[in-house]
Amino acid sequence: MDKRARERDKEKGLPASKRRAKGKLVEGQITTD
Repeated sequence: MDKRARERDKEKGLPASKRRAKGKLVEGQITTD
């Protein structure tokens, strides 16, 4: 929860393109959006 919450906050400040790339790199299998 903590890690996900922090990542979400960081992604919020980043553009959609970076958000998707980061989510896939950081979470990977967790990111299904």
